[in-house]
Amino acid sequence: MTEAISVCVLARMPNPHLEASVGIFRHVLGHAGASLWVTDDVTKALLHAGPVLVMQLEQYNLRAHLLAIARAVMRRRTCAMVFRSREALVGTKPQTRVKRLLLRFERRLSSIAMLTIVPFDLLPRPETLFRGWLHDPQLWDIAILPAPDEDRGLADRALTRANGRPIIIVIGLLASYKGIDRLAELANDADFCAQYLLVIAGSQIADVKHRFADIANDCIIEDRHISDGEIYALYEAADYVWSVYAPSYDQASGIFGRALQFGRTPLVRAGSLIEHYAKTLGRETVAVDWEASPSEIARMLSSVPGKRAPYRVDTTASFETLTTSVIGSVH
Repeated sequence: MTEAISVCVLARMPNPHLEASVGIFRHVLGHAGASLWVTDDVTKALLHAGPVLVMQLEQYNLRAHLLAIARAVMRRRTCAMVFRSREALVGTKPQTRVKRLLLRFERRLSSIAMLTIVPFDLLPRPETLFRGWLHDPQLWDIAILPAPDEDRGLADRALTRANGRPIIIVIGLLASYKGIDRLAELANDADFCAQYLLVIAGSQIADVKHRFADIANDCIIEDRHISDGEIYALYEAADYVWSVYAPSYDQASGIFGRALQFGRTPLVRAGSLIEHYAKTLGRETVAVDWEASPSEIARMLSSVPGKRAPYRVDTTASFETLTTSVIGSVH
């Protein structure tokens, strides 16, 4: 019997997005004869004799690069997922230029595989920095991961409160880059709230709390951690899903990916990476200008259906890329 390949996964937990991805990768790599164990200790990853998978390069930044290069000297395989891939290719900040130089050097080392989570077609000359790409795992995880324990309390309350109005959900950690200014304008606009129910559910970063402190219109605002069971139920109840993110945060989005999987129409920033991503997948979005007014957003929503058939992306190439990048071959 062939001994399983031991893969060290380097990631800082808890992190709902990464925890889900680890579960998916354990499933995919398990079929190729690999077992995964998780640590947040760079030293343990450095000394691991088998392959190392860095779940999110940006969690460790320079230390992740030094880890990969040191392991290359030791002739050990390292793979890393790069979330801010477009920024690495075109960004002008000093730290981004350093990141680009390191990625360019690592691209020449056969034992290092830096991967993007968006298709190469959406990036300018990605092959200069990255060895390959796979679809964002949260575009294809629903069919693989076990469903969380059902928790329909918030979703049922939203359906009752909506009273026939289409529901727009805003979920996850609420930070300024997630279009907080636009959301606050929507929540404070009586005409908009008369047409759509906003459900803003997730822990709010300290510097955005004041934006939702005195909302008088008919919406639901929950400033707390939202469980996976609640999130799944909210996707099912929703018509639209908010993923209108700032130009400085132009990268893949798990919330966008889950919206497509549940068959719900995402709102995205016009011209963003995820708008182009949706187009390559043949999926319609509501593409919102970053400075759009509540009336303009309402008008756009009225012309685009919310609920659609669930989307299932073809994962064949993503499975192969992940497997060959992490362990070197498909068994």
